[in-house]
Amino acid sequence: MDLRSSRSDIVYLRRRRKPGETVETAPERAVDFLNLTRPAAAATEPVAEAAPAKPVAAGPVELTVSSPVVALTRRHSAIGSLRITGVSAAWWQTIDLESGVLTREQPPRGVPTNSNRPVVEFIGSDLIVGLRHHRQIRRLIVASNGTSMVVATSAGIPITLPAGAVLYLSPVGGVLELRAEFVTGDVAAAFGFAAA
Repeated sequence: MDLRSSRSDIVYLRRRRKPGETVETAPERAVDFLNLTRPAAAATEPVAEAAPAKPVAAGPVELTVSSPVVALTRRHSAIGSLRITGVSAAWWQTIDLESGVLTREQPPRGVPTNSNRPVVEFIGSDLIVGLRHHRQIRRLIVASNGTSMVVATSAGIPITLPAGAVLYLSPVGGVLELRAEFVTGDVAAAFGFAAA
């Protein structure tokens, strides 16, 4: 038996044909892999419209009742810190469902720390949110001191909230989403936290 001769009845990685069996093959079509246009039949099908994307903070943003949400880019969500001015209190909750309150008057207790730095802390009158471990934060609610709040990213992009608005910050899909909530009454109770 000569192993080097090719046999016409054995096709590579296919079943062996029986003697006298014919194989029907589909006619070869010329496929243009560089042509990215849709086939004519598919062009007439209705295309579902995508939901409008949340605006991404690429420049100065003002959150209002008509446009209350903005998302940060992945880079702005993970590098540096957010500096929030005009803050009276902040309530935080981690992904482990640990929660607490942070005010300028009370020393911080139970605030999650990473690398000897709290994820949320007051420095002077500003609230600083360390973004290196932002995925540990499930949500952060920030109440204003009666003035407008300004959130500044590490790139210096200002995001302004009107006076009396509450900032709701949470990670959504790997990026931070900032939402202006307009709450009347007790802010802590509105979001399910104990009073400050």
